Amino acid sequence: KEEGLEVTIKSLDGSGAVLQAMEAGRAEFGAPGPGPVLNAVARGADVKFFYNLFSRGLFVLAGDRNDGIDSAEGLRGKQIGVSTADGAEVSFARSALASVGVGPDEYKFVTIGQEGMAVTAFDRDTIHAFAASFTGIAVLKDRGVDVVDLTPEGLDLFGNGLAVRGEIYRDNPEMVAGFAKAIHKATKWGMENPEGVLEDGETYNPQEVERREYARALLDTVNQQYAPIGNNTLGYLPESGWNAWHKSL
Repeated sequence: KEEGLEVTIKSLDGSGAVLQAMEAGRAEFGAPGPGPVLNAVARGADVKFFYNLFSRGLFVLAGDRNDGIDSAEGLRGKQIGVSTADGAEVSFARSALASVGVGPDEYKFVTIGQEGMAVTAFDRDTIHAFAASFTGIAVLKDRGVDVVDLTPEGLDLFGNGLAVRGEIYRDNPEMVAGFAKAIHKATKWGMENPEGVLEDGETYNPQEVERREYARALLDTVNQQYAPIGNNTLGYLPESGWNAWHKSL
C-alpha cells in the first residue's frame, strides 16, 4: 500500500507455469528461476528478471545415504527425481551434473511431484537423487530420509528472483521500482523479525505454521539463502552468476 500497489498472490506449479502465466498476460510479476527465464527469453519471451531473491541458490542435489552414493559422479546411469518437468530444479540439476562431467544422456529425470512423493520414490529405489529446494530438504529429513548433499562445489548459480513482463518494465518503471522497494523493505523486516513473519503466516497461510518449531527452522533456512554474499545488497544480481547460468545452459 505504501508503494501504491494492490497485489494478489497466486501459487503456481514451478517456474514454467509462472512464465506461461506472465506470457499469457495473466500475471504482471513472477518469481521464476534464472534458468527457465533464460530459456524463455531465448525462444522469444519478453520477460525481464530484475531482482535476486535467493543469492545463495535455491536447490540441492539430495541423495539418500543408504544408497551408498556420495557424489554427483555416482549418479551416472541413475534416475533423478524432480518436482516439475520444466522447473528451475531441472536447469539446476543439469548444470550441477555437467560441472562434474556427467552428460544429459547419462541419467534420467523422473517427474514425481513434491517431497512426500520423493520419500516414497527413495524407499522404492525409483530415484537415487532428488533435485530439491532447501525447504524440500527439510521435508525429506522430517520424513526420515538420511539426506546426503550430492551438490558439486563451486556452483555460482543464484536462485529464483523477481521477473516482470517486458512491456511493464519499459512502460511503467515506477510500478517495477515500487514492487522492488516493497519486497526489499519486507525482506529486511522479516529477517529482523522472524517471530513477526510466523505471526503473519498464521493469517495468510496458517497450514505453514501449524508446527511452529518446524516452521521456525524453515524460516531460518530461508533467511540464510536470502542473505547477500559479501558486500552485496539484497536484490543484487551478480554478473558472475549470470555468466555461470549462461555457461551451464
